[in-house]
Order: sequence, then structure tokens, then C-alpha cells
Amino acid sequence: MADETPVRDRTSGVPRPIRPGDIAILFRTRESHREFEQALERRRLPAYVYKGLGFFDADEIKDVLALLWYLADPLSDLRAAAWLRSRFVRISDEGLRQLAPALAETLRSPEPPAAMARLEADDGDALAAARSASSRWRGLVDRIPPAELLDLVLDESAYLAEIRGPRFQQARENLKKIRAIIRRIQNRGYATLDRIASHLDRLAVGDDANAAIDASDAVSLMTVHAAKGLEFPVVFVVNLARGTGNRRPPIRIATAETDGEASVAVGDFQSSGDEDQAAKEREETKRLLYVAVTRARDRLYLASVLKDGRLQPGRGSLAEVLPPSFLDRFGEAAAAADAVSWRASSGAMHTLRVCAVTELRSGSDDTVAPRAPHDHGASDFLPLEDLAVPRLPVAAAIGGDDQGGMTLHGGQESDRLVGTLVHRMLQREGLAGDVTDEWIAHAARSLIRVDESIDVADRDVLIDRAASSYRAFSAHQELRAIYLSGDTFHEVPFSLAVDGRVVRGTIDCLVVRRGVGGPVTVLEFKTGRPRPEHQAQANLYRLAVQALFPGTDVVTRLVYSGDGTPS
Repeated sequence: MADETPVRDRTSGVPRPIRPGDIAILFRTRESHREFEQALERRRLPAYVYKGLGFFDADEIKDVLALLWYLADPLSDLRAAAWLRSRFVRISDEGLRQLAPALAETLRSPEPPAAMARLEADDGDALAAARSASSRWRGLVDRIPPAELLDLVLDESAYLAEIRGPRFQQARENLKKIRAIIRRIQNRGYATLDRIASHLDRLAVGDDANAAIDASDAVSLMTVHAAKGLEFPVVFVVNLARGTGNRRPPIRIATAETDGEASVAVGDFQSSGDEDQAAKEREETKRLLYVAVTRARDRLYLASVLKDGRLQPGRGSLAEVLPPSFLDRFGEAAAAADAVSWRASSGAMHTLRVCAVTELRSGSDDTVAPRAPHDHGASDFLPLEDLAVPRLPVAAAIGGDDQGGMTLHGGQESDRLVGTLVHRMLQREGLAGDVTDEWIAHAARSLIRVDESIDVADRDVLIDRAASSYRAFSAHQELRAIYLSGDTFHEVPFSLAVDGRVVRGTIDCLVVRRGVGGPVTVLEFKTGRPRPEHQAQANLYRLAVQALFPGTDVVTRLVYSGDGTPS
């Protein structure tokens, strides 16, 4: 659209491509902005919500309120569910279903819940981190001021990394604003976290404006009321048929303007006062429609959803005051290729351009399907690509099997559980040298979690296999030399952008050589047989570590316990 639909520059009057700051999206009702804000964000287009809208509806503010309510009431399963689903944790809906109903106990119990073994890998990692962090944060409630507690959580959780994207500036300023609000409340006197959260809930009823930012190059989202006195090169008036949703009160009292007599209406009874009120609302809607269509300097677009091929106005909608003959043109536009004509009551004939409907992929609410090459005469629009970055675990990124489940069933051994147990031993004990087989077996047995239900016979087999693998790693002299040559870091998480996707994973062990210019070695321990995808996994880890240590040599070692040979 930017290349093919120019607008006149306000200063020079010379046509130029459209920029995000040239566009305003106007709507009748207050709740409409979230739909468009989220769609623009997924397509990496900056947007700003104006005047009294958006603050308590913003995702980052909902996340903060979920956090505060959970810390204030950690025994509530409802509060725990809201926080687990927020971007502080990001547990999936299926993960919540597996953990329900005892969600609060899931976060508070000393031992991991049995349901944790049924979670997908990403959900399991997120829950483990949430259990550890929330235990510390709960202990600080009402021991430090609420604003300082929020600062600490935002810092320790790296929440700013979660809000990266086209809304980052707005989200960051909104977080500053909510912290300032909390400080003002607590500075009025002693306030518990529970009182802070309750007060914020009361403030949220009336909503508030987003924190002010420089939005000169952002798409403006606003109600028609807020647009009064403003002008934009391009204006979209959307959701024409959506009503206000206001219901008549059960008892209505109105005063006639002529004689001042009161008119009372109850329930469905229609009084003269109701008729007067409806007429007033209709006139107000006409004024709003006039404001909406006159905000556009160069181009005006009218948009609505059709039902059964017709535009059906809701009560209080902008379309309610449009001429019926004009509303019929929307139905015709659905089948028209280029334009439709409309004759006004004055007799003037108007030709209206039709912008082709973009079909959606099956099963998607917002991702556009491929379309034929752009016909410049038929539409001003090309599909906007959904640029939301997919997030993948390492197994999916390299095409390996997603090995889920960590329990043994029916006496069958679980290779994954053997590997997990060996990794726990390496993380806790390192490569212990002069130790007995009994010590290794005892260490392995102590690291089996209560939620990993294993038959007695299977437990012995598991411990023997894990102890044998750990002994093979510890006894290998070349591996020990690498391990002891620097500072070691186990279970190192990473996020890496690869081919437009964000890959998340955990590196078994990093050895950072002491001294200037020393290499960094990636040790990836394998308890099973070599597989083709292991080298792809090692290459991915090398890229991640090179990003962590720019300009440093990175060496990868795949180590198999079967032959003890680093590769």
C-alpha cells in the first residue's frame, strides 16, 4: 500500500509514500482498539492508542496486576492461574489443564507436583523457574515496599525481554507509569500489597490513557470522540455496524423539553421520553459520523463486517444513521471487482472504490493467505505478512524427535530419564574423580524426584545405567582436562534467532577457559547412541555461544558415554 497509494506531504504538498504516522483508525466503541493494536503488533507496525484508552487493557499492565494479585494472595488458584498464564511465566493452556486444579499448591509445594512430568518441555522449564523465583518473591511481600518489590521482579524475571517488539517503547513507558502509580499510593502511608492490588483494580474500572510517548510515526488508534479537531492523510472508520452495547435501564425518567413534565417508563414500556432519548442519541451518532468522515485529508476507508452478505447495523452504531441505499452498497461490494455506484438523495452520483477482501487461512484468525498479484485498479491493499516470530525448541529446529515424558511404564527403561539423571549429577557434582561406585549410585538415587514414579526393579536398572554413564564421563582423561581448564557453567539457557524463528534451548555445559583469548568449549553429553541430528544440535549451540561471546573461538564436543570419545 505504501508504494502504490501516495499522500500529499503536509509541508511541501508533494506526493510521497504513506507512513504509519499518516494513518488513523477510528472506532465507535472503546473496547475496539485491542483488536487492531494486536493485529498491527503482529505485523511489526507501531501503533498508539489515544486519550483515555488502553492503559489497563495493555498486556503488560494485565501481567503486572496478575503478578501483584498472586503475590498478595498466593493461596488462590485463580490468582495463580492468571500469573502462570502471563508473560512472566507463559504456561500454555494445555499446561494449566494438566496442573489444575491445585495451581497455587503447584507453586508453593516443596517438591515438584506429579503432574509436572506430563508437561511439555517448555512448560516444564517455565514452571520450574516460576516455582523457584516465586518462592523468593513471596518471602519479600510486605517486607519491602510494593514498588521496590515490583522493580525487583521486573529485573530478576527479565520481563523487558518479553515485551520486545513494535510496542516496546509503549510497554516500557506503561510499566514506568504503573510503578509511579504504586509509589504514589504507598507514599500516602503504609499500604500492604493486597491493598495496592485492590486499589489498582478500582482504578481499572474507569480505564486510563496509555503513557505518553512520541507517536509521530505510529498508526493512531482512537474513538471518534477523541478524533475531534484532528486530521490525518488516511483514515479508516472501522466496525461501522458495531453498536455501543448500551442497554436501557429498567426504570427510565425523562423530562420533556417543552412543558417540563416527567415521563416514566418501566421495562419494555415505551414512553414519549424514550422516543425523545432515541432521537437525541441518533442526532449524536450523526454528529459523530460527520466527525469521523471529515478527519481524512486524502483518503477515507469505511469498513464493516457483513452478516449473511448484508451490513446489519447494531444499536448505536455509526451505520445506524447511514442511508439504507448506502448500506446496500456494502452487500454489492462483496461481489464487485472494482467499484460500486451510489446515488444520494440529492441526486448526485458517487462512485466508491472497493478494496478486495483478504481471505484468511483456515484455522487462523489473523494470518493472511497468499493472493494473486496486486491489481492496482481493484484494491489499495496487499496482504500484510504476519511477522510474529515463531518460537521453537531445539528438537523442532533441527528436525529431531521431541522426546517427551520422563517416567517408566510397564518396566520399560526410559533413555530420556537416564540422560536427565546423568545431567543432574553432572550439574551437582561435576566430573568427580576419585569416587566409588557406591557413592555414584547413592548420588544418582538421591536425584530421582518424587514425581518420577518408577517401579523398584526399574529404579535399580535406571540407577545402574546412569551410574555407568557418569563413570564413563568422569574417567575420560581428555574430557576431564577440558572440564578442569576453566570456569564451568551447566544447563545454560539461550534464545537464538535462526531463519526468522526464535529457537530456545539449554546447553549442557560451557567451559570458559581462564585467561585472555581462551576458547569457549561447549560440552554436550549423550548417554545414547550417536544420531544424525546431534551434529546439527552442536552447530546450533555453537551459533548461540558465538553470540554470547562475540569474537571468541568456540569449540563443540559431543561426548558419548558408550565409547567415551569426544568428537
